[in-house]
Amino acid sequence: MYFKLADHVSFTKIDDEAVLLDLNSGSYFGLNHVGIKLIEAFNDGLDKPGAVTSIAEHYQVSVSQVGQDVDALITDMLQKQLLQQI
Repeated sequence: MYFKLADHVSFTKIDDEAVLLDLNSGSYFGLNHVGIKLIEAFNDGLDKPGAVTSIAEHYQVSVSQVGQDVDALITDMLQKQLLQQI
């Protein structure tokens, strides 16, 4: 599965944190370093499994651990309409 930020969402990275701004509602959503890597992986054209593998390799942790965290983050972002499947 491929994902991208919704068209009405602005992504701003500041050091090791990032903020997503929903331009429709004015709501902010904070991302930690893993969330940043996920968005960057999607922006680079990786699908979900590719993004999970990339993050796991970067942080030298198991794919299953990263997969659970990524699934939770994607679900949350989809529910908030910050992310869309393409």
